[in-house]
Amino acid sequence: MSLPMYINSGIALLNAKKPDWLKSIRSQALNFESDSECVLGQVFGSYAAGLSQLSIGLLQAAEYGFDLRADFKTRCESYSYLRRLWKDKIHLLKARQAAG
Repeated sequence: MSLPMYINSGIALLNAKKPDWLKSIRSQALNFESDSECVLGQVFGSYAAGLSQLSIGLLQAAEYGFDLRADFKTRCESYSYLRRLWKDKIHLLKARQAAG
């Protein structure tokens, strides 16, 4: 699976477990190297709280696009790339939401 597909899985999980999650996201502050400014941190207060609330473990986090898999890191995919992909998805989702 590709990183965008993992992110789509994360969005589906968030939609199922916390439907209003998008309201908590400040995309300009999105930072995957911060426990409080990553997607889970912004939605649940911290990365760890998000994992707990979603009932997923550290190893599963990457499968939902909330972190990078080790092999992605070695293929030059970085947290800045993850951030850009999430920001693009968030902007699209917010635009759809605003359109009704």
